[in-house]
Amino acid sequence: MHSRIRLALILAPLLALSACKKDSAVQESIDLLGKHSKEITTKVTGAADKTAGVADAQKYLDSNKDDLSKRMKEISELRGFQVSEDMQTKMSSALVDAAFMCGKIQVDLMTETMADPALDGALGKLCKDWEAAMNL
Repeated sequence: MHSRIRLALILAPLLALSACKKDSAVQESIDLLGKHSKEITTKVTGAADKTAGVADAQKYLDSNKDDLSKRMKEISELRGFQVSEDMQTKMSSALVDAAFMCGKIQVDLMTETMADPALDGALGKLCKDWEAAMNL
């Protein structure tokens, strides 16, 4: 019986350390997700020529989507005990923000996309690819 208690006391800090390790990995992924989201948004909304901005954002996403998909898959496979409650909250918030990023861009460019079917199609593809990279 005493050996079980000793084993539990030894394993408890190890489990806590592994949770901290997952927290830092999740934070890194959240930071990267935010960076990509901001970069795509800036490329599209900040461009004078929105079609060129969407094309630029598409190139950016294409060059980063494999890493993004890998990280989002890793996050989706985490279990509650592997990350702290605080990190779970941050992770949820970051994923919601990222999921709505394209919707915000589409609303911002509604007038332009209504007048330009090619822009609408390109933006639709960008958003579809973003969602696929996010595993949504």
